[in-house]
Amino acid sequence: MKNKYILTALMLTLLFASISFAMGTAPGPKIKTGDKALDKALMEIDKLGAKPAGKKEIEGVLMGKFSVTKKEINLLRKRGYSLTEVYYLSLLAKQSGKKVNGVAALHAKGGGWGVLAKRLKVHPGDLNRLRVRLHKIRKEAVKEQKREQKQKRFKIHAPKEPKGGKGKKK
Repeated sequence: MKNKYILTALMLTLLFASISFAMGTAPGPKIKTGDKALDKALMEIDKLGAKPAGKKEIEGVLMGKFSVTKKEINLLRKRGYSLTEVYYLSLLAKQSGKKVNGVAALHAKGGGWGVLAKRLKVHPGDLNRLRVRLHKIRKEAVKEQKREQKQKRFKIHAPKEPKGGKGKKK
């Protein structure tokens, strides 16, 4: 009888520990594109979006590079899309030439992310190339901003000539 209580307590402890562990680990984005590099990039975006500063950065990229408005982002978020999924929808929209809300409507009709990409006639490798190109553009813009800031800080001033007064005349 005593062994039953010990065994039950042990089982409950293990069950509680496994549930606690499972709740503490983030599952990551639900998107599987078929392109390993793109999947890895989406995982990084998902990690970045977990922080408030990262969330703002991703929203800035969506508004700047993909021309998605803050209102559209909020609407998609209310529909249950994560920020990573909004980013992927934006990639699909840009590559296919459609609006992000239209792509989201197609996704809502059913099917997974792969089915959606096939409906839009977009290959995951094309999406990854687009993502890489946009990332390079962003990196170059950041470098240019830093270069401009550095030039402003270290602006070289010509030496001032003395204004009359005491001094040797030639």
